Amino acid sequence: MFLCSHRRRPFFRTFVWRTCVWRTRVCGCGAPPFVHACVLRGSLCSHMCVAAALQVFAHVWCLSAHENKLVHFKREGSGALRLVHPLPSSHSMLYANVAKFGLGISDRVFATWFTWSQAADGSYIVAFTKHDECGSQNHIQFVNDAIRKDPAASRAIVGTVEGFWRFKPVADNVCEVTYLLQVKLNGSIPAAILNSRIKSTLGLVGTVRKFRRKGRLVDEEMRKAAPTPPHITTLTDDQAAIFANCSHIDTATSDSNSNASSTWSPLKSPTPGVAMWIKHAKGVPGERSVSLGKAVVDVDTDVHNALYYMFDYCSRERCKVSEDEGNPVRVIVRENGRFDNVVATIKSMPFPMRNREFVGRQCCAVDTNGDLVAAFVPIDDVIDNGIATNMTVRGRTRAFMRFSRLSDKQCRATLVQYIGA
Repeated sequence: MFLCSHRRRPFFRTFVWRTCVWRTRVCGCGAPPFVHACVLRGSLCSHMCVAAALQVFAHVWCLSAHENKLVHFKREGSGALRLVHPLPSSHSMLYANVAKFGLGISDRVFATWFTWSQAADGSYIVAFTKHDECGSQNHIQFVNDAIRKDPAASRAIVGTVEGFWRFKPVADNVCEVTYLLQVKLNGSIPAAILNSRIKSTLGLVGTVRKFRRKGRLVDEEMRKAAPTPPHITTLTDDQAAIFANCSHIDTATSDSNSNASSTWSPLKSPTPGVAMWIKHAKGVPGERSVSLGKAVVDVDTDVHNALYYMFDYCSRERCKVSEDEGNPVRVIVRENGRFDNVVATIKSMPFPMRNREFVGRQCCAVDTNGDLVAAFVPIDDVIDNGIATNMTVRGRTRAFMRFSRLSDKQCRATLVQYIGA
């Protein structure tokens, strides 16, 4: 769905799995094809895996499982060394494997110590480092002997891998998976081959495609598990400023242009049951085109479910809609908190117009009258989304949404949005 470039820092990769629809043909990070939307922080991708934390942890931890063996032998060849040596009465094991490069480049052999624990928040953490740090000389010697007896492993250059997995529960059957991997291959390897090898090393991550489920079902589970937003009086100063910036946008269409029409004009709605109005600013040569829109609709769901549907910027369903519209990018750039994040999108425009890029910060809270409210303000952050900046025009939008309770299963949603494109 968008370019995910990991060309910087080739020895360092971090992945956090999140449910979405992904175009793997433009992404080099090895994510499975059912994943869509990603958090880009330099070389950081963020996703969620659509399975329980314990289930995904067990899948990754069980290196001796037949499925994980097939991944290794497919990548390295059927005769490559692969040794899994559990340490008795502990949450640990030693793992030795050979990585083959071909093309006249020496193979690498890795001996790694894996251990796991469960954190206070219910997360499962798997950490791994050099095998000689486990402290058990007998087991270290056992692995060393196995490497020495294997013809290919004994001739290979010794490399090391360090990092961790974290499987954090988000809902009953959804978890956030963070994968940090630092590889030292030693010796001299061309950069192109090195980058290709790093991607193939992450092949184990791609096996989580087995946990694929229906997108709408996953989104529903995420909404049900979401906590209540904080009260607006408890927000930080910068969060409160976001709502102050948006609460009166129906009286001013832009930061500098006050030439907006003073009255709302009815707008024909493409969706039954949704009332729409629009205000236009008078055109000023050389300046942005601006408009202000308003929509009101009664929704047959509770306020919590309606709010989180709109706030979950990269849910499976909303990313699928964005993809169907032909928009090349829709990402969560940074998460400042559970209900405060920075998002970005590129909206596809008809030829000969350039696509519009929107980057903003969104936040939601409980208002003083009990309504749930959400605000979106533009920010000037430069986002490396893999698309040349000279191919897009930066647009600006500011939006305010209010969800008022009508009954236990019905609410009224009001959206006021300013767009300067």
